[in-house]
Amino acid sequence: MKRFSEQLQKKAASVKLSASERKQLREQVCSYMEYHPLPASMQTAKQTKVAAPVTDSFTMVRVAWKELFQASAIFAGFALILIPFFAEQAVPGDTLYAVKVGFNEEIRSSLTWDPYQKVEWETTRLNRRLAEARLLADEGKLTEDVEAEVAAAVKEHSDNAKQEIAAIGATDAEGAAIASIEFDTAVTVQADALAAKQASGTVAIAAALAAAVAPSDMATSTIPAYDKLMGRIETNTTRVYELLEQLKGENKPENQAEITDVTRRFEDIERTIEDAVALHDTDDVAARVMLVDVLKRTQRLTVFMTDIAVRQSVSVEDVVPVVLTKDEQAVLVAELGNDIDANVAEITTAIPQIADSAVTEKLNQSLIDIASLQDAAEQAAFKQQKQLLEEAVALSDDAVGLVRQYVDVTKTVATPRATSTPDVATSTPPVATSTSEAATTTTPESEEIE
Repeated sequence: MKRFSEQLQKKAASVKLSASERKQLREQVCSYMEYHPLPASMQTAKQTKVAAPVTDSFTMVRVAWKELFQASAIFAGFALILIPFFAEQAVPGDTLYAVKVGFNEEIRSSLTWDPYQKVEWETTRLNRRLAEARLLADEGKLTEDVEAEVAAAVKEHSDNAKQEIAAIGATDAEGAAIASIEFDTAVTVQADALAAKQASGTVAIAAALAAAVAPSDMATSTIPAYDKLMGRIETNTTRVYELLEQLKGENKPENQAEITDVTRRFEDIERTIEDAVALHDTDDVAARVMLVDVLKRTQRLTVFMTDIAVRQSVSVEDVVPVVLTKDEQAVLVAELGNDIDANVAEITTAIPQIADSAVTEKLNQSLIDIASLQDAAEQAAFKQQKQLLEEAVALSDDAVGLVRQYVDVTKTVATPRATSTPDVATSTPPVATSTSEAATTTTPESEEIE
């Protein structure tokens, strides 16, 4: 019996109605229900819905953690990338200036480990504060509060740089001297540019720069070793070369004059390096002094080329004067000598025509002083020689000015030319003789330079 029931159950489980059979059966049941409704006594009352009483209960809320994380990531990216990027253009008084100074620059400071790079970074921050002050001054927005803030920042960055230099000096005196030279040179250029600009409201800033410009003991008492100087100069000259190539790559007509000026300074630097290398074997100290000067010039040229405000305030000649070659020195000395000789010839010719003895005595004394300056210049090096000859030119110019108060030089020269040619011919030899004498005195100067 049990086996039969199991077989029946198994068979029943396998029996299924088809779709048409189910539909037909459903229709028959529905028809039967329509023709045989329930009696009224068996029908239930209509149910009415009653609002459930309000009770305090917990509500489960689903939080979209994935969407929330995505939105947070987008906001963080905006805050950490876009805001610092736009903050780089901020100046004192702007909303994002605190982000620029307190976040961007501090992050970079914390990521700078090398002491030399820290000095360079503090110098860059100092230059940034000065550029911001110049911009505000040009726009007339440099208030006393902002000026005091910039002056305090200049002092802070200067002190930080000097602290890093002192830390370097504890283990490397020569390295500290190089860092100090570069820092002092960069600050000096900025001070000169600020003084040339003469912007209103920069008195406190200028005072802070003046305090920062004071050279440290390391920069003045220690001459770095030859090899260290050469290594640092190589780095600086590479930087200058890259900046020069970048300037040439802009291919702007208005940059051609500046390219020519910078190229000339770069050639002067290379020529001085060659002279120092040649001198190193015979006089190491003199060679190192020359390299220190080269280091300063490369630093000044770098500041000039990288700081637009400096380029707008001063010329490249003010920042890095041209160093004349031997041939150029000889030409300059000859030109000064010719100017002196022309003035002396005019004075000598005019003295007999002046009746006032006091004036002639003064002119004769001027001629003696001029000759004395020329004699001293013959024995001097170029720098002093140029100074002495320029002084002689100035003295002769003053004497010529005095002569022309008593003698009409133009009239006396023009009259012989108008009368006859022989007079001009006869007046030429004295001038030629004077020029010959000048050539005799200036020739040793040219030989000495070569």
